[in-house]
Amino acid sequence: MKRKERLAQFHSFYQNNYKTAMNYVLCKTGDFLNGEELLERAFSKVYRSFMKAKILEEEGMQQCLYSALREVLASYNKKEPKPKKSAVSSGAISVAKLLEKELNLSREIAEQKMILHDILAYVSKKPKAIRRAFTYHVYYNLSLVDIANELNLTEEEIEKNLSSLLAEINDHFLAEYEEAMI
Repeated sequence: MKRKERLAQFHSFYQNNYKTAMNYVLCKTGDFLNGEELLERAFSKVYRSFMKAKILEEEGMQQCLYSALREVLASYNKKEPKPKKSAVSSGAISVAKLLEKELNLSREIAEQKMILHDILAYVSKKPKAIRRAFTYHVYYNLSLVDIANELNLTEEEIEKNLSSLLAEINDHFLAEYEEAMI
């Protein structure tokens, strides 16, 4: 197979598997920005193996991707401090009460978490610069100037992209959620 054909095949694989892999990483880390970097490292490993013809078909690429994801997540988990686990008494606590207490899964919180997951999945489909700008804005509360410097873009580009994305999120997810809560 020629190099151009292999590049096209890898690009197709990336497009078809990015969303699923990103959701997997988000579930494991809960961190969108670090998730992007971890995913980039995993796809890099797949790319190198694929281009060296160590992997020939898509099924092998998927196995390689999830193997690489497990590897990068394991190294990430070693670096990141783990939250302390609370001790569970052997008393007669119902599973529902335990889940609600430990995981804060009241109905309203569960709905918020589902909407947040949908929003992050929606944002994950956007170009890398927009995903990163969103992460810096929402998670790190950086100013437009700081985001522009970090991404080597103009402040106007960041403002335009973020306002457009936030308006889309509001239209697609939040307006619907607010109506349901009334």
